[in-house]
Amino acid sequence: LSSGGHATAEAGAEVLAGLVAQAGPRLGVMAGAGLTPGNIAAVAARTGCLELHASAKSAQHSGMRHRNPALVGLSPDWTGTCVADVAALRAA
Repeated sequence: LSSGGHATAEAGAEVLAGLVAQAGPRLGVMAGAGLTPGNIAAVAARTGCLELHASAKSAQHSGMRHRNPALVGLSPDWTGTCVADVAALRAA
């Protein structure tokens, strides 16, 4: 599991491609970090990685508008939650 030494697998795609070439069929290189439905296919194509790791989630904001003033220090979007993007990643 690697991002090619970068913050995201997309940024480290060149390094990952080199690792895949060097590893050959002996072992798999799994690209991970920052993979989304919008970039997963391109990262797979650029790196040659057959295995990809993603959290498969994105933020979804709640419809709740009440904010308890006693709960100080919370970010304005504290009412959100993460939802699975598995279907979107598979479709990509």
